[in-house]
Amino acid sequence: MPRRHQADVPEPKGTESAHSWADLPDAALIARLRTPATSPPDDQGPGNPGARRKRIAAAAAELRRRRLPALLDYAALFAVEASVRALALEALQRAVLDIRTAPDTEPPPPHHPLLLVEDTARLWADSTRRGELSAEFLAWVDRTTHAFPGLPSDQPSSVDAGLVSWAYQQLPHQTQATVWHTVVQRDDALTAGLSLGVHPDRVPHLRRSALEDLRQAYVRLHAERSDNGHCHYFSSLLEAATRRIGAYPNDDLDRHMAVCHGCSRAHSDLTGVNARPGAVLAAALLPWGGAAFAAARRRRAGKARSVADSERMRGTAGHALPRAEKAPDLSWLRHAARKSPAVSVTAAAGILVAAAAALQLHVSGHNTGAAGPVPGSPARTAPHPTATPPPSPGAAPGTAEGTKPGSRSSAGEEHAAAKRRVRGHTPVRSHAPVVETFGVPPSCNSEQK
Repeated sequence: MPRRHQADVPEPKGTESAHSWADLPDAALIARLRTPATSPPDDQGPGNPGARRKRIAAAAAELRRRRLPALLDYAALFAVEASVRALALEALQRAVLDIRTAPDTEPPPPHHPLLLVEDTARLWADSTRRGELSAEFLAWVDRTTHAFPGLPSDQPSSVDAGLVSWAYQQLPHQTQATVWHTVVQRDDALTAGLSLGVHPDRVPHLRRSALEDLRQAYVRLHAERSDNGHCHYFSSLLEAATRRIGAYPNDDLDRHMAVCHGCSRAHSDLTGVNARPGAVLAAALLPWGGAAFAAARRRRAGKARSVADSERMRGTAGHALPRAEKAPDLSWLRHAARKSPAVSVTAAAGILVAAAAALQLHVSGHNTGAAGPVPGSPARTAPHPTATPPPSPGAAPGTAEGTKPGSRSSAGEEHAAAKRRVRGHTPVRSHAPVVETFGVPPSCNSEQK
């Protein structure tokens, strides 16, 4: 997805293309929603109120599509299953109306629609729809007073749980959106990048930078608003001690936290931001059920990663299998035998044995069965038995029937003649015994067939 910024994004013309609205970041959609439908014509859009109303409706529909999944997860904590969607849609409709009628130019905080889920559930609790709410929420709402959390109306004078929320409010709006989408809601890089108007590859870096800005804002506010005037001297030690798990202890900081409740609470908050930022921020920014909402978003993100990993493994599994082995083509051997009938039986048998050995090595390359004989004791293969006629009673030992003593057999003569034709000279007679016939192992016969 190409990198986009609010100032660079061209305004879609009309509602004919859904992709034009889907490419806009959230800030651009909110800006379109705040454009009055009866405003005078400008250079960026059609000049009639009807066309502007269509553009506003398209921007609202795209914003609802992006915010609804998280609203459903949060509304599931407030209402019974049959009424979860109705509660989420009503809160989302109120959020769009607030954006349309808000006089301020600064957009609302990213978690504003979720705050309206709690506010809408309170309205249901005082109406005929009370029976559609969960028992846990009703038990909590009956013993609490209405207060709009997440947006403190006055600055806290001491360190308490609201300091995390106050530090979050001090961040720029883009940093708030980065923290909310990537840390609390755990949106994937593509979804978060679309909402923030940046390339998905930049999302991990922006997440780390936003969390660091939140930590620094918390430490700064803690030093400024602590009751003890000596607390700001321990700010650097406090920040270093909570940056990573297993940090070296500091005796001075430990003695100070033993008597200072504010620094002890700040140590706990910063440790939580470092170890479980999503749960800490959700509990600080949402009025009720923040930790449960963060856990639900964490489970959903884990399932999405598992599905993506499974699809990726299924896509690459077929390429890991070995290709089917194919027996070598021996048709050339038959052609050579027909072309040169004088080729000896010895040469043909030798070629067959070599081809069979090569085939055996080729096939056994992927064999994972039992190991063969060890190299020290090679396996012996008995030659294929050939039928030999019994010698005549008067024949000398070592001669076959019909063969004179001291003469070569017909096969031997053909062998010698073939040698002379191939080498082109008269061979030197050798007294070494000549093997007349060769037995071909059954495996070669089967492969040749």
